[in-house]
Amino acid sequence: MSGMWAWDLQAALRASPRTPDVAMAKYAPLLREAGLTIADAREWDGRMRFADVGAVVYYLKAIPWEVPGFGVKTHFERLIALQERLESEGELSFYAGKFLIEARKRTRRSKRGERGFGIMRL
Repeated sequence: MSGMWAWDLQAALRASPRTPDVAMAKYAPLLREAGLTIADAREWDGRMRFADVGAVVYYLKAIPWEVPGFGVKTHFERLIALQERLESEGELSFYAGKFLIEARKRTRRSKRGERGFGIMRL
């Protein structure tokens, strides 16, 4: 998951990303430096869309780390602003980004001289 996941939703609620530097561009080189081989690396950027503000509240209650301290009472004015945005723009849409890195560690040579990639053969 990108460290910037839902940064615009967080900003709308006066919060900020807790780990903005979490990105494939940061971690893939670190894995290579550690001696691992990158077998697969993918990124995806898209949008999360909510049909109403109630769905946003449900989402934030389900994942409390997204906006620490979130509550309807504490964020009521910001939720009203989101409702007004929904009414003027027709949807609530926020950034969503993910990445996947599959890294493998080379294993030692077997007695037969074969090399594997972290897979044990029985």
